[in-house]
Amino acid sequence: YHNDDRYVFLHSVLSGLQGINWAATGKGIGGMIDVRGDQFYTTLGFADAKARQTYPEVQSFFDGRYHYLGEIGWTPTFGCDSEGEYKATMSYTARTGDPNNIGEREGYGLILSAHQDFNRRFGVAARWNKSFERFNAGLRESLAASCTLTGVGRYTDDWISLGFFYGKPINRSLREESGMEIYWRAQMTNTIEFTPDFQVYFDRARESGPAFFGAFRIRILL
Repeated sequence: YHNDDRYVFLHSVLSGLQGINWAATGKGIGGMIDVRGDQFYTTLGFADAKARQTYPEVQSFFDGRYHYLGEIGWTPTFGCDSEGEYKATMSYTARTGDPNNIGEREGYGLILSAHQDFNRRFGVAARWNKSFERFNAGLRESLAASCTLTGVGRYTDDWISLGFFYGKPINRSLREESGMEIYWRAQMTNTIEFTPDFQVYFDRARESGPAFFGAFRIRILL
């Protein structure tokens, strides 16, 4: 529910991973190993921290500056129809440039997240992100929580989601932000999705008072 702004929420706190630098790795060379049991799993990985966003580069890989990632997860059912997922994700990024630059110095990240489908129609999710020393997403800390109801239209992929978000900016002169977002992902046909979206900011970083935004998204699957 919190993983893709082309498919779910539009707000970056609800749809992105602000707490770790792994998401900003680009197309770097690296590796990952995943070990899974009945209800628990562990994932370890590394990737070139100096990678370009356009193509893999061998030379920067041998500079020895890497992102490291570790994740442990638990996937119980609690007697529900679907597995839940409760996980802790940790990252470390080596310095890639100027130590005074918040996007190039050494840093750490932590994410605690969970999602649980209680049945085939209703589920909830939550995520807390925290960055230390190195920042790439504009926020040093964020919190997201949401609930989703599926099968509200003719198709099983129709759903309505309601989410709440909180963010603490890197710039300490800015205020903390909070608000909510609701969207309806309407499957118009087998290949066309239409998603009206509405956001309310209770508190804004740069200005006082609430704010309201409306948007819509169309996806055509070829």
